[in-house]
Amino acid sequence: GWTTQRHKAYPTTDIPVAKIKPLEHVFDRVRQAVIPFIEKVHTIPGDKKWHFNDLFVVKYEWAPGKQFNLAKHQDSSSFSFTVLLNPKTDFEGGGTYYQAYDKVIQPDQGDILVHAGSMEHEGRPISKGVRYLMIGFLALKDDCYAGGLYEDRMMPLHNLIARGQKDASIAYAQREIPLLQQHKNSDNDNGHYQG
Repeated sequence: GWTTQRHKAYPTTDIPVAKIKPLEHVFDRVRQAVIPFIEKVHTIPGDKKWHFNDLFVVKYEWAPGKQFNLAKHQDSSSFSFTVLLNPKTDFEGGGTYYQAYDKVIQPDQGDILVHAGSMEHEGRPISKGVRYLMIGFLALKDDCYAGGLYEDRMMPLHNLIARGQKDASIAYAQREIPLLQQHKNSDNDNGHYQG
């Protein structure tokens, strides 16, 4: 089920993807599609060794006593990615805020938002409904979770694959990476994760 104990500094209401049977294929899809996307956009040589620091589904819920946002933080990763799992009509508000750009990005369902783990960001509050995200922390071998390395050599603006966004450190692939063929829990007809 859902836990709030896995991340000590910035706890989230989450479930590891490895415990969600319908999402077992996602590890392979990340290796086949997300990592090459990051390597291309950030001009990282393809012979680098990657590993998963974490891959999990987060639930933000507008209800008494539930988590509805996440404070400003950095991730323990070289790169992090976020995928919105449910339709934006299921909630109000939300999005990822990047302090360096003073911008909130609100991807559509299935879009993949990628940033250096060392970038400060926050999960903006929702004010209605439930928002489900899949979040991945990826590390490059011999890289101490980015440590500013990739913030200093981000891709030029013209290389971004982003719905009209012009941010040097943020890229998102709008349905260019078919990471999730299906993200529906087979035990639940409404497509939401119950844990």
